[in-house]
Amino acid sequence: MLLADAREAFLTAAKSRNLSPRTVTWYGMVVGQLAEHVGADKDVATVTAADVRAFLAARLEGHSPRSVANYRTGLRVFFRWLVAEEHIDRDPTLRVKGPRVPRHVPVVLAAEEVSTLLRAWPGSGYAAHRNRVAVLMLLDTGLRVAELCSLTIGAVDLVAATATVMGKGRKERQVPLSMPLRSELRRFLRVREAARLPSTFLFASSRGGRWATNSVERAFRKAAMATGLDPARMRPHNFRRTAATTLLRQGASLEHVRAILGHSDVSTTARYLGLDVGDLKAVHAAASPLVAFGLAATPTRRSR
Repeated sequence: MLLADAREAFLTAAKSRNLSPRTVTWYGMVVGQLAEHVGADKDVATVTAADVRAFLAARLEGHSPRSVANYRTGLRVFFRWLVAEEHIDRDPTLRVKGPRVPRHVPVVLAAEEVSTLLRAWPGSGYAAHRNRVAVLMLLDTGLRVAELCSLTIGAVDLVAATATVMGKGRKERQVPLSMPLRSELRRFLRVREAARLPSTFLFASSRGGRWATNSVERAFRKAAMATGLDPARMRPHNFRRTAATTLLRQGASLEHVRAILGHSDVSTTARYLGLDVGDLKAVHAAASPLVAFGLAATPTRRSR
């Protein structure tokens, strides 16, 4: 099977699994760039580990190590599928190590920064109210910005205190809504109703369409610049990281944070948060099994 044909078959299989269009497009880009590197008419069974290493090395010239590591992950999914479908006998990526990725320290926003950002949108108009509540929603629930933009009015149940969110891979999850957030949402819904927007999206654009993710990012960036904040820190995704880190530090378990964020594995959540020793020690001290079992011995004074 030619590499070009294998790519098309793989993307068809990805679509049949109901993966998001964005994910399918990304897989297509990664495999397509490999095909350009080694030749689209190359027999997929003859692609070697050396070919993959050379491809990843070439990508390092214009991409960050983290991006290239993601390329390797995408190729592993592709070749693993080829092995499972018996198109090839071996996976050439098994012997390929990704680039060393510097440890990422996630941005955790301070309360003062969030308060300052909220003050950037004064007034009671729809857009200003929407922007403020969007900040609170991201901070309280840890939603991805795409999930925020896709959220419909019907997906929010203020009585049950939950929102039904469609996440990555079209996986649905229930996200809890705190009492303060529900109060803000009730006020926002009254403002939204008065605006008479012809849309089912909760955070609709001012014209009634879907609020685009890049429009959210642009709104946050402009507000940050207007209030003297660092625009890089005010990216919407940093509110997700801040929500997750704050939940953990306030006593939520890593498993609960995983469920709220919509990660498939708790190890992903740990890496995502960039947990350091201080975080783990604080969590362990508050939830030590020895303390819970009443087995913590009282320190005795040393005799001199």
